[in-house]
Amino acid sequence: MWRRSFQRALGLEEHDRWGELSEQLNYFQHFDPALSRVTIDVRTSQIVGLLTLSGDALDHLFVHVDYQRAGIGKKLLDEAKARSPQGLTLYTFQRNTGAQQFYLSQGFVETARGFASFDGNPWAQSKSDLADIRYEWRR
Repeated sequence: MWRRSFQRALGLEEHDRWGELSEQLNYFQHFDPALSRVTIDVRTSQIVGLLTLSGDALDHLFVHVDYQRAGIGKKLLDEAKARSPQGLTLYTFQRNTGAQQFYLSQGFVETARGFASFDGNPWAQSKSDLADIRYEWRR
């Protein structure tokens, strides 16, 4: 779910190469379950949404590509806002225009632009691929 959502949002080739998949599985093993929420389609038992929150940092918000625009992302984001009522910060890649539109529509404002690290982003071919935007939400 996460891989397809990420690949599609960034316009990347959709694939399941073992080396990259193995690194990502290792990355997810270090998530604190207390900081994560998943949404499941009860008809299929399929995970359709993922949220990870660390304090006021929204680390991840992904919705399965077949379930986008169904309100799942908004419900997960509303939960994050309730859990962090003082405010939230997040980063999204500049090439992810869908995420930018979503966060702006949910009351976030752009506060900075910069570049993510190549570390943890094996898909990036150049520094421009890592251009990101910081967003903040305050009640």
